[in-house]
Amino acid sequence: MTDAKVLEVLNAYRQSFETRGVAKRRSPPETWASKQIDRLAHLHWMLDEIESFLAAGRREKAMRWLGFIQGCLWADGLYTVAEMKEQNKPDQGTE
Repeated sequence: MTDAKVLEVLNAYRQSFETRGVAKRRSPPETWASKQIDRLAHLHWMLDEIESFLAAGRREKAMRWLGFIQGCLWADGLYTVAEMKEQNKPDQGTE
């Protein structure tokens, strides 16, 4: 996955959160078990952090965080594994 593709996926998730009216805020992990909205708000916050990691050359950390976000989105039933696999596919003619 190129950095450009990662940014494309992050923007799609950002748009999804905004469409759902999910605020962007860092939430402590102990709140995640109680409410889906708290988990989603934290994931929304993480998107900007991933962009910062990519800009700083911290690609491995960015990819771990993206994997975490995608695992949470799957667990909360917002995306299937097949949908995320499709999102992650390289564009034709790249990679």
